[in-house]
Amino acid sequence: MVNIKNYFDIEQLFWVSLCQKHEVINSSVECYLTSIDLSIFNFILIRAPINLKTLHAAQEVFDEKNKAYCLVIKDSAISSLLPILTCGSYKADSMTTAMGLALNKYTKKNQWQEEKFLVIRLVNDNLSLWAQPLKSAFLGEEIDDLHIINQYIEYHQNILNKKIEIYHFVLIKSQFPVTSLTLTIHNKMARLDDIATHIDHQKQGNATYLIRYVLDLCLQKKITCCYLESSPYGVELYRRLGFEPLFNYFSYYKV
Repeated sequence: MVNIKNYFDIEQLFWVSLCQKHEVINSSVECYLTSIDLSIFNFILIRAPINLKTLHAAQEVFDEKNKAYCLVIKDSAISSLLPILTCGSYKADSMTTAMGLALNKYTKKNQWQEEKFLVIRLVNDNLSLWAQPLKSAFLGEEIDDLHIINQYIEYHQNILNKKIEIYHFVLIKSQFPVTSLTLTIHNKMARLDDIATHIDHQKQGNATYLIRYVLDLCLQKKITCCYLESSPYGVELYRRLGFEPLFNYFSYYKV
């Protein structure tokens, strides 16, 4: 059954498995920290309305380490934080949409004979190949892209070492790694992350092809529901696959 609680459960599993440190402030607020020098990998997740005292407790987790971070706030919690969000301490950055798919409503498509030059590989034993399409996701950052990618690979290797049920896929087109995707499975639920297509191969249906392959795998594994977090640009793609919006997250960066 697709619901927000299930979304939160598998979201927490993924991020706790990935991050170096996870600190729970209360049932509504969690801090996630890594050594990766990007705010998107160091954040305060706020799932319900809170008071400023609770926010300050979360901020101290990062301030003690002199670490940059962002706030990731569920839409229903925004109003409780308006005084601090509008005083100039934070700058609005991006919005993402939490989405879910009940797999009993998913329609399989026989696509495997359509593209003879496409190959999908499970590459848990070769995360460097999986990470190739991800590099374009970091273009434009004022940080060494290769260093960031290598750190991210290391964190995903740590997840594998923890025996979490996680799968790293790459779609290869004419022997070139084009699209990446991560699948996490827990308690008959699935979550998709790291969906990225190389900049030279976007808008060609590659991500759709890989996602359908993974959803078919979920059906084989008797998974009941699948979740993901989408940028505004991906929402319509996921809608066409049957995913439905659950709520929005809004990100704010300290200035």
